Amino acid sequence: MALLKESAALMRPEFNKNPEITANRYAIRCNTITQGILFIIYFLNALNIFIIDLRVTTIALISSLIVYLLGLSICLKFNLSKPWMKYYIITWTVVLITCITTAFTYHAVIASVLPIIYTIMYSSDKFKRYTIIAVIISTIITIYVGYFVGICDANMVLLTASPYSEYVGLNNTFLLTKMNDSLPLTLTLFYVLPRSILYIGISIVCSKISKIITENTNYATEMRHLAERDQMTGAYTKSKYISMIESEYKYEKSIGIIYWDINYLKHVNDTLGHEYGDKLIFGIANSIRKFNNENDKTYRIGGDEFVMVMRGATEKSVKDKIKKWNESIKNAEPIGDIPLSASYGYAWGEGKNIDQVIRNADQMMYDNKRQHHKANN
Repeated sequence: MALLKESAALMRPEFNKNPEITANRYAIRCNTITQGILFIIYFLNALNIFIIDLRVTTIALISSLIVYLLGLSICLKFNLSKPWMKYYIITWTVVLITCITTAFTYHAVIASVLPIIYTIMYSSDKFKRYTIIAVIISTIITIYVGYFVGICDANMVLLTASPYSEYVGLNNTFLLTKMNDSLPLTLTLFYVLPRSILYIGISIVCSKISKIITENTNYATEMRHLAERDQMTGAYTKSKYISMIESEYKYEKSIGIIYWDINYLKHVNDTLGHEYGDKLIFGIANSIRKFNNENDKTYRIGGDEFVMVMRGATEKSVKDKIKKWNESIKNAEPIGDIPLSASYGYAWGEGKNIDQVIRNADQMMYDNKRQHHKANN
């Protein structure tokens, strides 16, 4: 029972930050499905629904089952994030497919393509070349061993190459009685070579598809990044801020909000020009973002307004963050004769009350802004 649970967890293809782990999980899952299909074929054959020689299906089932269980046990023993794991899994897949195609010969020829299709999930060209070589070796084994062990394919035995009419006489009598007399050359030229060429072609197509998918994914990621980020400061945009409040932050157990409103921006724009105003904005944004961690995000929600959202925040963590920022801003290089300065407000509370937490932080920021103006007028 424990083994079954471990196997189920291993094959569950949930998203992982390491794409190779996800790809490895899918490959293992596909191998399990393949083995399951073979069980179905065997039982249907045992019930005489299929007419394949039961000895052949027994060989296919037992050999593939042994390979499957041995391969799965290694996957359970080692971490799927290991760089060599993908080579192991594809080798295991090729051996598993070889067991099946050796028994079923031409009836399972399409199964040989599965390892090549798997390579779409991986980005390594070296890995793809390894796979195609492994599949070609598997094909050689399948053709030569399958000729004697697997289901007899009449065309392999007799090597027919002419139309139907050349071999069938009156009363549907089969006229060809001579066996091919050049077995190694015949199997190589008419079976191993064409299939190998086909696999190489399929591998090239799969590689192109993989690259196109990767490029499209990267482009979509880049576009999403551009849409979510303010181009001047690198902070997240207001639309991203609103989206996160609705989709994530309101479900947090605790949340912290810090608001900043840049001081002197209008004065800098009016006296020094917008170039210096942009420098002031960038300077404040940079002073805030350098205190981000994996639980914090900084957003630019207005021309001169920034907000930091802190997941899992407490009163102490919010106040510590403000203290560190205050100490940092005192030593920041001024813009012209104007020091980097921003009024701020903060609050904390439960995520479900985030709207109220935001209002509290916003109100505190405006109170500080008014006090700052009174002190400097």
